[in-house]
Amino acid sequence: MSEAPKDSFEFWTRFVCAFVFFGIVLGLVAFYLLIDHELVPVVLVAVVVNVLVSWYTACHGDKAWEKVLGVLGTGPWWS
Repeated sequence: MSEAPKDSFEFWTRFVCAFVFFGIVLGLVAFYLLIDHELVPVVLVAVVVNVLVSWYTACHGDKAWEKVLGVLGTGPWWS
């Protein structure tokens, strides 16, 4: 299913899954950055980035996840 979601249930399911996944990843990064920086800017940037990335993955479907895995330097496990 590499095409974009066609209904709102699939869109919001993809959004929530991406939000949880990237929330955990960005939470770990934010925790690491809190050692040297203030709390509010780090958390604000992490939340904004999380929402934007989740929205992108929800709008573009599996192609967005393939791009994310490409940025991380790994290929998709299903290919």
